[in-house]
Amino acid sequence: MSGLIFSEQELERYKRQLQIPEFGIRTQAKLMSSHVLLLGAGGVGCPVAIYLAAAGVGRITVLDGDVVEASNLNRQILFKEVDVGLPKAVLLQERLLELNPHVEVRGIFQWVTREGLLEFLKGVDLVLDTFDKNVDRLMVNAVTVGAGIPSIHAFSKEFCSEMVGVMPYETPCLGCVMDEGFLEEKEVPVLGVTAGLTGIMMASFAIKHLTRLGRVIWGKRLIWDLYLEGFIEVELTKDPNCPVCPS
Repeated sequence: MSGLIFSEQELERYKRQLQIPEFGIRTQAKLMSSHVLLLGAGGVGCPVAIYLAAAGVGRITVLDGDVVEASNLNRQILFKEVDVGLPKAVLLQERLLELNPHVEVRGIFQWVTREGLLEFLKGVDLVLDTFDKNVDRLMVNAVTVGAGIPSIHAFSKEFCSEMVGVMPYETPCLGCVMDEGFLEEKEVPVLGVTAGLTGIMMASFAIKHLTRLGRVIWGKRLIWDLYLEGFIEVELTKDPNCPVCPS
């Protein structure tokens, strides 16, 4: 990290955040030396990716096996009408590099499997899970806990958003509080701004973790709803019989 040298263009780009007393060049170097794996390039993944790239996170790998559909456009803000039918991960890579050519972005157009995810975890500091199916979330949780890599899981529905941060073997994991039997809809109704807020919160937690600035809410369920005035924090309980992180 100490060997990183910023160009004049980079210093000008990050000028406003470098002026924050608690931030500075050493914190910027932490971001630049970090590698985040983003799972999903949809309504939550798009704003996450925008703010991580804009802040200067050095390496961002995006995995998504889906293509853009017209019904995505109310919330997946990096895509346009002309993108319908094209792979989201590839488009996201292009758009992020247009936003910030000083970071490394790799968009991979493929569905995530347990075996494949293990391969992509090498050198990753944090996993951000924006998948919308319980079976995928639980798979990501099992793999990241087993690999000892912290993860943040976020999802949104209608006006409501939720986020859970898992620090392997230190906090409860998703396997402690849910299983594949949880009911879910085939197509989740959601307002675009709900997904946007979820993504911004997820990006802020990621930046706090990578820089070690501020408080990251690990092991809790954070809920916010556009109908409510504030956030709700729910303390999660570790399950001694959890198949993923037994006590």
